[in-house]
Order: sequence, then structure tokens, then C-alpha cells
Amino acid sequence: MVKLGTGVLTDSRKQPDLAQLEQLTDQVAEQHRAGREIVLVTSGAVGAGMGALGYKKRPGGLAELQACAAVGSPA
Repeated sequence: MVKLGTGVLTDSRKQPDLAQLEQLTDQVAEQHRAGREIVLVTSGAVGAGMGALGYKKRPGGLAELQACAAVGSPA
């Protein structure tokens, strides 16, 4: 199992780190080609949404956290 958190998935501006995501995708694909079963778990939706919504720090309210998670989750 591989767990990827916000710190791994986003850059210093809390935006998705596309170069990092590409590198991680390549690594997971390599392991899959080697015959390993991969379970990928992420908690990065809130962090990704924070950047998109302009938050500088993690919000404390449930509604704001849910909004960040919704915006940060790919459709």
C-alpha cells in the first residue's frame, strides 16, 4: 500500500505538483509492470482544494474542509 498525503502531492503554493505526480505515476506503473499489486491511498484532496480556493492555511470549519476536499478531488 502506498499513501500519498498533501505534502507529497502539492507544491509550496498548495497547488498540485505535476512533476511530482508524474514521477509517482511512473514509479507505481513500474511496480505494476513488475507484477506487484498496488493499493494507492491519498489524503491530498483537502490540500489541493486549499490552493485552488486561495487558503494559506488549513481551515478549521467542517464546511470549509468539505469545500476544499470537493474542489481538490478529481471528477
